[in-house]
Amino acid sequence: MSNKQRVEVVTDMGCSFRPGDPEVQECGISLIPLQLAILEKGEWKTKQETEIEPGQFYNIMQRMIAENGELPKTSGLSPGIARDIYLSLFREKNAEAVFSVHVTKAHSQAMSAALIGAQEAKKAAGEDLPIAVMDSKSLSLGQYWIAKHAAWLAQKGADLKSIIDEVSQLIPKIEVLVVLETFENLRKGGRADQIKGMLASMFSAISIHPILAVREGKLDLFGRARSASKARKKIVDMIGGMGEMLKMGVIHTNAPALAEEVKTSVGNFFKDKIPIVDAGPALATHAGERAVAVVAQKK
Repeated sequence: MSNKQRVEVVTDMGCSFRPGDPEVQECGISLIPLQLAILEKGEWKTKQETEIEPGQFYNIMQRMIAENGELPKTSGLSPGIARDIYLSLFREKNAEAVFSVHVTKAHSQAMSAALIGAQEAKKAAGEDLPIAVMDSKSLSLGQYWIAKHAAWLAQKGADLKSIIDEVSQLIPKIEVLVVLETFENLRKGGRADQIKGMLASMFSAISIHPILAVREGKLDLFGRARSASKARKKIVDMIGGMGEMLKMGVIHTNAPALAEEVKTSVGNFFKDKIPIVDAGPALATHAGERAVAVVAQKK
């Protein structure tokens, strides 16, 4: 490791964790909330993700679909909130540098907003604060594991450059395979434009469910199966065939029972801890309910 430098680590809530979660607090990671626009009584209102509990969000999304045929809208994060968090880390925690890693920029404006926040922080401080903003090219648990590794390096005394170098090597080792129950949220939300046509034709076919992968930060078609249950089994088999894994986890959108089934299947070949997390409001907006994903970190 290089000479010790006090580095603070930041990520956004695309990592599927919340600021009050014990693990986040233990790791010392600062979280920036993502923003959602919610339709209330005919008026769009912007809310921070911290203002909405995951369970409450699904009720909101169901109501909006039933009443208006609309979905909540995501808009990255607030540059002003990012600026304030960066400044507080330098002023209140005596940070000498900040490493800020974000949900894949291919499907979110969070990273570009964080870059604006970093520039605003430098302007407010009147100096060129060392803030590195990086694309995780992942989401949910994959993004969180990257931030957590950065925090571990920071606690060991790594400087900013060392953290950037090590994280750059970790990012390609994260695998995310996803099975959606519905295509409607992706279609309406304007995500995954490059594969929309293929997905639409598959979902319109009888009992064809696509398997998606996050590749270089982008959602890509990775496989298909005759039903959602067979697709979930297939992603477990696919991950199991990718070689030795250091970490594995399961993500879901309001489908804890399905996530437990997938966890049990993964547990047949991976004997370490397998966390299950709800993806959170911003990701669920685009994935729709009952989506399940397996996340893995290759050795």
